[in-house]
Amino acid sequence: MGKGHGRFGRWSLVVGACTACSQGVGDENTASVTESVIAPSSNGTLISSYLLLTRETISLDDRGLLQDADVGAASTGVGDTVVIGSDARVALGRITVGRQVRLRDRAQVGDLHATTVISPNATHGTVTPFVAPPAVPTVAAVTPGTTDVTVNAGQTLPLNAGSYRRITVNGTLNLNGGTYQLQDLVIGNDAKLVALANSRLRLAGRLTGLDRTQLIANGSLPAGALSIAVQGGNATTDAITFGNDARIEALLLAPNGAVRIGDRLIETGAIAGRRAIIAHDARMTYESGFQCSVTGDCNDGKLCTTDGCADGACQNTPVANGTRCNQGTCQAGSCQCDTDYSGTNCDVFADDDGDGIGNTPDNCRTVPNTSQADADGDGIGDACDFCVNDPNCVAIVQGGSLWELSTAVAPPSTPGCGSSGGRLFVSIGRPGGGSTPGTGDNGYLFRGDLNCRSPLVGACATDLYDPVLYPLRPSDYPLGSGTARPPARRALDQSFADNVMARMPDGNILLVRDLALDTLTFTNPPLDDGAGLWASSQCGTDPSWTFRSFLDPADTTQFPPPELTDGTDPAASYGLPRPNGNIPGWDREEIYADPFTPGDVYTTFGPASGTDSSGTADKYVDTVLSSSHDGGVTWSTIPIYAGGFVQPIMMTSNPGRLFTFDCEGPPVLRWSDDGGATVAGTFIVGPACGANSWGVEGTQSVTRVQYASASALGVTVRQDKVRVIYPAIDASGLQVAQVYEVTIDTTGTATASLLTTISEPGFDVVQAGIAEPDPSQVPNPILTSTIGGVTVQTLNPALGAALVTWKAFGTGGIRLRGAYFSSATGNLGTPFDISDTWAGTNKTGDYSKIAFYYDATGFNFWVPYVTENASGLRTLIGTSLHLASP
Repeated sequence: MGKGHGRFGRWSLVVGACTACSQGVGDENTASVTESVIAPSSNGTLISSYLLLTRETISLDDRGLLQDADVGAASTGVGDTVVIGSDARVALGRITVGRQVRLRDRAQVGDLHATTVISPNATHGTVTPFVAPPAVPTVAAVTPGTTDVTVNAGQTLPLNAGSYRRITVNGTLNLNGGTYQLQDLVIGNDAKLVALANSRLRLAGRLTGLDRTQLIANGSLPAGALSIAVQGGNATTDAITFGNDARIEALLLAPNGAVRIGDRLIETGAIAGRRAIIAHDARMTYESGFQCSVTGDCNDGKLCTTDGCADGACQNTPVANGTRCNQGTCQAGSCQCDTDYSGTNCDVFADDDGDGIGNTPDNCRTVPNTSQADADGDGIGDACDFCVNDPNCVAIVQGGSLWELSTAVAPPSTPGCGSSGGRLFVSIGRPGGGSTPGTGDNGYLFRGDLNCRSPLVGACATDLYDPVLYPLRPSDYPLGSGTARPPARRALDQSFADNVMARMPDGNILLVRDLALDTLTFTNPPLDDGAGLWASSQCGTDPSWTFRSFLDPADTTQFPPPELTDGTDPAASYGLPRPNGNIPGWDREEIYADPFTPGDVYTTFGPASGTDSSGTADKYVDTVLSSSHDGGVTWSTIPIYAGGFVQPIMMTSNPGRLFTFDCEGPPVLRWSDDGGATVAGTFIVGPACGANSWGVEGTQSVTRVQYASASALGVTVRQDKVRVIYPAIDASGLQVAQVYEVTIDTTGTATASLLTTISEPGFDVVQAGIAEPDPSQVPNPILTSTIGGVTVQTLNPALGAALVTWKAFGTGGIRLRGAYFSSATGNLGTPFDISDTWAGTNKTGDYSKIAFYYDATGFNFWVPYVTENASGLRTLIGTSLHLASP
């Protein structure tokens, strides 16, 4: 704030007549007074609110103006305590404190704290009983020096802090800041004392200023930047004196002697002394003020400081580092709290769940668990662990009809993934508003750090899906010719819960989602004509997700689909019902990125809905294989199951050969040797598939086992071995999972042998799936040698390993189980529990999806799954499994 404007601002005072105000006790000359319109902002007990304060008396001569703060004298002796001269205006809107206050003619004063008021022709505010004002601060011992300093007239001298005997100023003395100790200070006529920085002067003797002297703080510094404390003076000897026309911007303190100032004083700051005698026409404005009277005024509430009041200023000195402060240790004046304690003095205990165990050691911060039981030793207490016996699991999301999950992993080596230790991606349908599971109207894509471990739902994952991955949202699409569908119809566009993901050799993550129109039902649904494909680099960092293509068996390169332009497509059918209705609808996509041929991507689809161009038949009736050789931008399509719908068609590959496997009736293995352009071979693996109530969905997979080729004289022969799994019903009527190994010899002839049957006594084995290592991540995936002119290529044997998972389903609940196939023996190892048993027995999706990733530890598998408790609450959980010996 500017000079001359106190911290309390200015007031306009309206004074009116008062007919019965404050008769002085025993004083017949006490007159009627007026009351202040503005109530005082201080009760007079704080020294910081005083402009002028004395131990004994105050005398202000005629026409004085004291504004913006309180005025007070503490004397309890006889006679006048405060005398205000004629035409003076004092503490309007504030308080004047004195046992006996005398107001001369036409004086105007604010509220009074007084026993006796003598005011024959003056006005004042409300009178309340006298209560002594704060004590005038004392001056600590002063140790003057022995050196005199003299500034001659016309001379300007800078002075550093230090100890001096006598300083005499007849010119200009600039104080460079700090503490100055001296015996006496004399400022001659027209001389200046200027504080260039915060300066504190402590005098053992007296301060004497002659006429027109100036004590000022330089530039924008407040008046408190110059503080002068005078120890000298007594009951009869002045401590501070100034002649006429003094200009003072400072805090002046003289507790032992009087402060006496001549006519026409202009003062900004505050004055405290034994007595104060201020002559005519003074102008005093509050600024800064004293901080304390006694040590108690300086309590900063900190245990790590020693509080003190010196010369009216608080000193809060840090105690020695290492001193204990409740549940903490003092460092540089602050209490550094022990674990789980907080607050200025480390006296607030952090225990969110109130179990008596602080948040930091508490292995379950939000659920009381005094026992701290932790069965799997993962640092997460059993009371809040979503998988009590799995040290690697995390809860990604909870609630809703979680359905149709798919997953992919970007290992730490992926660009953008290093700092996160690799990222996991889980795409899942999460229908809301009572939607039927499997026909979801909300799609979610969660991304999380692989190395994250937290008992809090969602702490290890971020929802990235909305709005990045919705091309058919209510918005203005980049339409071609024709008229767009009305916004009211576009607003109903939705996405199926169905989705699939894959990781490309270059680290891109691919995501395919069904696209749908309007409310979805199982009965004659107005389904879509395709799906959308997105890709993301840089570890899936939003907004790196980009839309690559609209997948449609007939219009594989067009987006938005032609149906959005209403009539320009002769086979337009977007959202129209199927006339024959004999195909369950567009469903069960799968996607596969070939790890041996970068850029090759394959998808398989069941038939779509809608009418054909005749308007009398279904538009699509074939289950198809689509292939792309540019990372999913453009596609070509062939039917691989003509005239009908097949449940999920799974894929894998060896170098130069793509395999597909499905189980709609007979278990069928197909392969293509020309990048999906044609089907080279078809083989029935074994007896027909069979399943109980959950169906065959998710219980059919195909993985590579071995590959070898020999080339000589331009001729190449090869042999492949793959492993398939599919469901069957055993003699007891329970569902099991059969594992076959299929060999395709150099002539293209396929043979199959049953490796094992996965069964669980008393339980159905449902949703059994296999995950295989990703050759694009593993070092040396193909081994090459030349012997006698024959070049031989073989698959790295470690790539024949695999993780198979399944759900043991029965009346007692569901468990997710698993086992590893050994690359050395080809046999299935000992089964183990992946999850705890959950109480719900409802189907939680059609798949058990797993993603492989390779890091410094070797082979790993990321396994997500959905649990459901007895109340129907679903939780998406994921865990990492490490394969020590492939």
